[in-house]
Amino acid sequence: MRISEIFSSLQGEGKYTGYPTTFIRLSNCPFSCSYCDTPQAKTLGKKMTIERVMSQVSKLGNMHVCITGGEPLLQEETLSLVYELLSYSYIVSIETSGLVPI
Repeated sequence: MRISEIFSSLQGEGKYTGYPTTFIRLSNCPFSCSYCDTPQAKTLGKKMTIERVMSQVSKLGNMHVCITGGEPLLQEETLSLVYELLSYSYIVSIETSGLVPI
């Protein structure tokens, strides 16, 4: 996977607003959406395995995880990462532009 950053913060949107959340910001977004607030997601980012992502998520200690970008659904491994997170009982959300159908 191509990762821009993995960090802990409070969720600021949606059903889990205010919850401590681990954000996995994916990179390499080819779109130029006018509303994009993460231009750093357009860069290539760092290549990481799902196992390495899971290790960093585990270290941050939050049960809520938000996969964001860029456009997270463009990366082939995103759904595999979601299933892996769910298998460890994480609560997962995906922030998407809606440009890629599931």
